[in-house]
Amino acid sequence: MGLFDKVRMNPAKKNAAAADNQQPQMPTALDSKADQAEALINQGDSKSALDLLHQIIDQDPAYNRAHLLVAKVIMPGPKYEVLLKQFHETLKPRSYVEIGVCTGKSLALADSQTHCVGIDPNFRITVPITALARLYPITSDAFFSRYHLLEELKLPELDLAFIDGLHLFEQAFKDFINIEKYATKHTTVLIHD
Repeated sequence: MGLFDKVRMNPAKKNAAAADNQQPQMPTALDSKADQAEALINQGDSKSALDLLHQIIDQDPAYNRAHLLVAKVIMPGPKYEVLLKQFHETLKPRSYVEIGVCTGKSLALADSQTHCVGIDPNFRITVPITALARLYPITSDAFFSRYHLLEELKLPELDLAFIDGLHLFEQAFKDFINIEKYATKHTTVLIHD
């Protein structure tokens, strides 16, 4: 059983943890262990950090910070926001669709002349969006069943797509299939799920 399988086993605990995160919390013993693991990572002691992180996950499989720190160790490199910004700067897309807008931080990376469609049933925009964006507060399944993406973009081609929705393989796959219907050989599709 892998690390990510453990999280899937306890959705009730995940939902409770998400609800708890809406209110300020006092640091817990797991937070202290995660702080220790992060310090070990920063000191270059990945093996000890991973051992400690596995202990945390065994104790609470829904403790998301431990999973993020494991990912930091086993998949080093720049954060996805840095890479997404580089894609926008390099490709200079005229059209862009983002599934999973959340706060709008990644959508805000689009140039002011980029035609954008943002899809998220629960977005909470906290940053200015300067692109020519149209936001749809619905699920991606609902969007693709009701709308024609290129008509909503008001352009004949899709240049860049970013799938960052439910973080479930099945949904990311469905989103990719829906995006592919509008893709050309020049379309770039990025997946963060």
